[in-house]
Amino acid sequence: MHKNRFIIIGTVVFFALILSGFNVKPPVDHQLNSGKYGFDTTSFMPNAGSGWSIIASYIVQVGPDSVQLELLLKRTTRIGKADNLIGTITNTNFYPAKNQRLDYYLLGDNVWIIRINTNGECYLKQDRGSDLKPSSLPGSPDVIPIKVRFKKT
Repeated sequence: MHKNRFIIIGTVVFFALILSGFNVKPPVDHQLNSGKYGFDTTSFMPNAGSGWSIIASYIVQVGPDSVQLELLLKRTTRIGKADNLIGTITNTNFYPAKNQRLDYYLLGDNVWIIRINTNGECYLKQDRGSDLKPSSLPGSPDVIPIKVRFKKT
């Protein structure tokens, strides 16, 4: 009985040591961590005048010419299919050199267009698909996740 317990414990420890030898963390971009590019969770200002607010935001330069913008936005009124100024990137380090127009696939049949202008203004428009369903948050706002990568140059 003690021998079986020793074998089981030894086997668990052995596999734990082997698994700890694998790098389970995502690869580190040393340029990102050195501050050359940096990331920011405060450089997006929502268009509060139109009912937009941030649940979460994240902007990071992922290379010398690319920026990734991730937003989780909510709006007190329905988003609808019109072109909406959702907010502005406030850190000029993340501005594109030319206007960007990006397709964003929320679901297979739900396509949105994200426009990012050279002054950091960000626009959202539904291109096709069904309307968003109101969330279960208090007040039933529309909530939309956005994740796009755009060129700075």
